[in-house]
Amino acid sequence: MATVKINGKTFKPPKKRVTNSLSLDEKYTGPEPSFTGVVFKDDSDRVVQMAKAFHFYNYFNWASHFKKDVIKYAKDDLQFDKESLDLLRVSPDWACTNTLGSLLRMRSRGLDLRDDELFKIRKYIDDMLRLGKNKVEEDLKEEVKAAKAPVFNIQDRIRNKVNETVLGDLEDMLDEWIRGNSPSIDVYEAMKAAILPAQCARFVIMWAEKHRDEMQGSIDKIDLQLVEGYSHLTPKRKKEFIAWFEGIIADAQRFGTNTKTVRKTRSKKPVSVEKQISKLKYLKESPEHKLVSINPSLIIGAIELWTYNVKYKSLTRFIAESGLGFEIKGTSLTKFSTTESQSRTLRKPEEMLSEVLSSSKTKAAKSFASLTTKSKEPNGRINEDTIILKVNK
Repeated sequence: MATVKINGKTFKPPKKRVTNSLSLDEKYTGPEPSFTGVVFKDDSDRVVQMAKAFHFYNYFNWASHFKKDVIKYAKDDLQFDKESLDLLRVSPDWACTNTLGSLLRMRSRGLDLRDDELFKIRKYIDDMLRLGKNKVEEDLKEEVKAAKAPVFNIQDRIRNKVNETVLGDLEDMLDEWIRGNSPSIDVYEAMKAAILPAQCARFVIMWAEKHRDEMQGSIDKIDLQLVEGYSHLTPKRKKEFIAWFEGIIADAQRFGTNTKTVRKTRSKKPVSVEKQISKLKYLKESPEHKLVSINPSLIIGAIELWTYNVKYKSLTRFIAESGLGFEIKGTSLTKFSTTESQSRTLRKPEEMLSEVLSSSKTKAAKSFASLTTKSKEPNGRINEDTIILKVNK
């Protein structure tokens, strides 16, 4: 197998797949399309003829053959130097997409490509150069680590799988969108059907974000090259493109989130009632106000709690944040709702305290709400000046 030298290092291009004769398949697909001497009736006729050609090349999927066309085009038309051509040779075969190869094959067989199609070809070739450069850099790093056993790159395997399934379909659909059609795909269901792992979502998101940002750049006129490349699209059509890409991103993000294996957290052992109230400080009795605190153990699991601070004449009504009720940590009440719980200063403590202790849950709450003093958000702290008045389960 021929090798190439880059920066004095020898690299082997990817192995080329040997294909059998196409004569049997050509009985059903026809021979390779030729556009030499073809005069299209109109744009619709051109779209139909190109679609047939795309179908032919997608059927046979000549990735290794396509790379020859890419290298020839880069050398003859783009005037690439030897180093750039070598980078194309060592780039992975999957980087040479069916769209890129098909367009160049059609061009070599007599089709006059339009500016937007040439722009797309150059973008794909730039991606191949980048991937070829990455391949060279990775190989150089591996040589530095020659003493260690080679590490299998699972990311390449995942990337290949998503490229062969969902991204392959999206590339084909993108071509249809460029030609004026608007095919749709449920990316979430497509990724499920391909049995892709959650990590694949980021490759789909990167693909869609790249195209979305390019389209947005052509709208905002940030890059003149993008403006020229997408000049054949109307502003309305560009926005439709962006909406399509946004939908793909949303589906991929949802797939990644739903497919992740969530590690089950270890359930926390409940703290005993005795341990919860062991450090709680409260006022057991207030002869001045003729009040006695209830057993603090009754607070645990209750959904309503009334307390009274004798020093500040502050009456507080706590409401639990859920049906599981309150808990106590140290000297503070926890698991209470900060929006529903309230604390108010009493002008006539005897009357209101008597109402709370003797009335039903509903009536006590109404009386408390009718107070005209300013409501404050309680902090849950219970101290030596606090009487534990009442709880409701």
